[in-house]
Amino acid sequence: MSKATVITLYAKELKLSTFTGYQAVIRQAAEEGWGYEEFLCALLSREAANRKENQVTRRIRAARFPLPKTLEEFQLEALPHVKEALVRELATGEFIKRRENILLIGNPGTGKSHLSIALGIKACVNGYSVRFFTAAGLVTKLSEAQNEKSTQGVGKS
Repeated sequence: MSKATVITLYAKELKLSTFTGYQAVIRQAAEEGWGYEEFLCALLSREAANRKENQVTRRIRAARFPLPKTLEEFQLEALPHVKEALVRELATGEFIKRRENILLIGNPGTGKSHLSIALGIKACVNGYSVRFFTAAGLVTKLSEAQNEKSTQGVGKS
């Protein structure tokens, strides 16, 4: 069995998905005269970056956002009463560390969902788990949970 095959098998067994593309790193190491530590550092750096990206992707998927929206796409001028500095501060996620809530209230079509999704995606990127609900969706979910709880006690004595 060739060394490349063995390396690929070990990478799969150890779940090091980016190690399967190690040949590109070998070429770069040869071109730039890297030592063993630089080579290993480059491989591990690629693996860490890939895992972080996968974690963010999983958190965004688990949040169940209806559409992908970003702060860069958000038109702040559509909401004159919302200060850009406040939006930027919320995007840092510090309110989460302080355990503060955010409540977005307004008429339909004013950008509440867009802004909440964009802030939620930023939170996912910053390592937080998020779950998106509209107010109507949350009320429905809570009502269903309450009904389920009340029906569980029926017939028990």
